[in-house]
Amino acid sequence: MSKVIALALLLRRASAMTSRLSLIPIAACLTCLFKGAFLFEAEITNGSFFVPARVLIGLGAICFALFAVGEG
Repeated sequence: MSKVIALALLLRRASAMTSRLSLIPIAACLTCLFKGAFLFEAEITNGSFFVPARVLIGLGAICFALFAVGEG
């Protein structure tokens, strides 16, 4: 995860447009994907974690899309 943050910080410095870009969508995306992965693992023992895991992965994808739109 530190490599992703380092890459985000490098892109933030490299482009003039990224001075207005917030790191909040990046942090939210990584947090959602990280927690979603743990919920998918917990789903093995308890099936009720399946839907929340998919919701977190979807939210992470939305945050990543926001980052991609803000980047371009």
